[in-house]
Amino acid sequence: MSSNSGLLMGMLRSIICGCLPAFVAFGQTASQNAPRIAPVPTDPLELATGQIQSANTPADRQAALQLLGRARSQFALRSNGQAYDLKVSFTVDSAGKTNYDGAWQMEDLFAPKLGHRWTATAASGYATTAIATGGKVYGDGASSAVPLRLLEARGVLFDPLQSPAQR
Repeated sequence: MSSNSGLLMGMLRSIICGCLPAFVAFGQTASQNAPRIAPVPTDPLELATGQIQSANTPADRQAALQLLGRARSQFALRSNGQAYDLKVSFTVDSAGKTNYDGAWQMEDLFAPKLGHRWTATAASGYATTAIATGGKVYGDGASSAVPLRLLEARGVLFDPLQSPAQR
C-alpha cells in the first residue's frame, strides 16, 4: 500500500508543479483583460460629465436608489398638487412601418381640484381627448386604441425614471 501511496504522491506533485505556472499565467492574463469602463462621451447637453462611479456596497446602491427616488418624486407633475399646462410637439418617423408617422401635438392640462385633460393629434388624422374628473374618465377620439408612439411619448414625459418595483 505504501508503494501505491508513494506513486500517487509523486504523480500529484508532478501535476501540481506542471500546472502551477499555467494557473499563475492565467491569473495575470485575466487581470490584464479585466473590462474597463469607457469614459462618458463629450456632449454639451450631457449633465453627467464626471467619471463613472460603481455602487459596490449595499449602502452605495441604497444611496443611488434614494437619489433616483427623490428625482422621480420631484418630476411627478400631478402628485405635487400644482396646476400645469404642458404642450409638446414631436415627430414620428418609422419609415412607414406604423400608420401614424409625421408631426404630433399633445397637450396635458391638470388642475388639482378640477381634474385632468389630455389631447393628442397627428398630421395623419389621429386625434384623441381624454378627461378625468370626479373619479370618472371620459374619452373621445378617432379610435379606442392609442398608438404605441403616443404611449411612448407620454411615458417618457410622465414616467422617465421607473422605480425598481415597477420593472
